[in-house]
Amino acid sequence: MTKKLRFIPRLAALALASAACFPSSAFAQANVDVNITISNGITILYYYSTLDITLNAGTLAGLLTTGCAAGSVADTYYCNRGNPGGVTATAAAGTLTASFTGPTGPAGLNTAAVPLVLSNVWSVRAVGGNSANTTVQISRGANNTLNNGTASIGINDNYGIATGAAAALTGASPQAATFPDPGLGGLTTGSVVLELDLTNATATGAYSSTAGNVNYVLTVTAT
Repeated sequence: MTKKLRFIPRLAALALASAACFPSSAFAQANVDVNITISNGITILYYYSTLDITLNAGTLAGLLTTGCAAGSVADTYYCNRGNPGGVTATAAAGTLTASFTGPTGPAGLNTAAVPLVLSNVWSVRAVGGNSANTTVQISRGANNTLNNGTASIGINDNYGIATGAAAALTGASPQAATFPDPGLGGLTTGSVVLELDLTNATATGAYSSTAGNVNYVLTVTAT
């Protein structure tokens, strides 16, 4: 019994010494406040430098054959324009001629001024600058005719530009769209619209200007 009583105090003393050398509750804390300064504004315009568009029979039918019926031969349509009204025939050299006004396409269609909406063809990422807004302008290019041999499609001086998936024709070049800066993490996407003259589109095939020609110009004019 005597030996056991002497051994217990020695163990207790060692435990106290170890606790004093290695305190279990000791720790360090450092609080850090991070501040970031964007010293200059930045505006980035994303765009497509070449746009290839196909007008197939279905597309042209939707434009030109309102109220028409498809024929049995592929890509033919029959458009009944009803009764044009009575006329008085004339006689000349033994021949009778009844002169009517030629039937036309859908009411309101002007093939010399057909809008072509180019949906979602540019985007902007922007922050800072001289204001909280950005302005993107569309201007007429130097090349306004797309050629296909002797046939052609003209681009009239009537343009439109807007944010979103659609734009309306608003007049002669230039035209502009102004919108709030979307920041660095967001994008504002927009569209343009051209007015096409299809009156000389007399052949199938590709209509284009010379590679590298400019049909319209996008410019950031304010940010």
